[in-house]
Amino acid sequence: MDPKPLVPVRLEDGSSFSILFAAPDEPRAWLEGGDFFFGSPVVFVKNLESESVEAAAQALAQDMGGYWLRYYHRATGVRLRFRKSGKRKGLERVAEVSLSEVLETSAGEGCAVIQVRLEDGRIFSILAATPSWFEEAFRRFKLDFYFGPCVLFLRRLDTSTARRAVEAMAAEGAHRLCLYDTPRATLPEVLARFKESH
Repeated sequence: MDPKPLVPVRLEDGSSFSILFAAPDEPRAWLEGGDFFFGSPVVFVKNLESESVEAAAQALAQDMGGYWLRYYHRATGVRLRFRKSGKRKGLERVAEVSLSEVLETSAGEGCAVIQVRLEDGRIFSILAATPSWFEEAFRRFKLDFYFGPCVLFLRRLDTSTARRAVEAMAAEGAHRLCLYDTPRATLPEVLARFKESH
C-alpha cells in the first residue's frame, strides 16, 4: 500500500502539486514483503479525514516561511521504494553504517539514528524507526500531524537491515541520502520539538 497524494495544493502564482499524506499506522503495510521502506516525504496525519489533512497542509504552507512546503514540493514525484535487499551497484559506495542513540522498546522494535559514511568521506545521519514504535510515538506525543525530517522505516532495528536499506538508498544516488539526512538529533527529540512548535 502506497501513501496517496490526497491533497492538491494551489499556490498564489496558480501552480499546483500534490502532497503525500498517510496515517501513522500505514508504515506497517508499506513493509509487507520487505525489510525497509523509503521514498518521497510523507505528511503524517492522525486520520485521513479532510479536516485533519487540511490543517496539516495549512501548517505545512506556513511553517518556517514555507520551507517545508518547498521541501515537500521538490521531493514530490520521487518514486517510493520497497525493498528486501539493498545489494545493488550504484555510484555512491557505502563504507560504514552504524546505529546510534538506539531506543528499543522490545526485541527489534524502537528507533535509532543511522550513521552513514560513504567511501568519499561524506557523512549522513538518518532517523529510523520500526512502524509500531512510530505509531505509538505519534500517539504518545499527541500529534495531530507531523512533517519534517524523513523517517526510514525498518522491519527490524539492527545494523544488517539498516545497511541493506542504506545501500539501496545510495544506489539511487546522493540525492536520496541528502533527502533523509537529518540535523544531529534523535527521533523523539524531533517529535518533541515539533509538538512544541505546533
